[in-house]
Amino acid sequence: MAQVPWLRPKPGILPPSASELKLLHPGPEISLLWNSSMPSSDPQLKVVRDLITRALAGPLLPAQQQTILNLLKQDPKLVHHIGLQPDQLPALVEHTPVLAYEVLLCMLPNKKIHAYFQVGQLSDS
Repeated sequence: MAQVPWLRPKPGILPPSASELKLLHPGPEISLLWNSSMPSSDPQLKVVRDLITRALAGPLLPAQQQTILNLLKQDPKLVHHIGLQPDQLPALVEHTPVLAYEVLLCMLPNKKIHAYFQVGQLSDS
């Protein structure tokens, strides 16, 4: 089958409008915003994330579970930054139920806790 050449002319480039020039050449009035409530490079957060990832794949050693529990007792807000999703909760309950219980207790003040409870209800039925 023969290819048909492109029969239409290429579209031309339009000159940028005044509002687009701000995007092309930002001035000094643009500043970055920093959320100071987010942990940046907290070594404790990295440890908890790594251990939670392992707990989702299989059971943890008692010492590893205790490490997570101790870090969560020191800083309960750490649980909001570990990246645990509601659909991952059944795997955590299956492999480390004590840890799942403590994570849910730390998440109770959060408004999104209902999503975790709904996943738990669906897995029971």
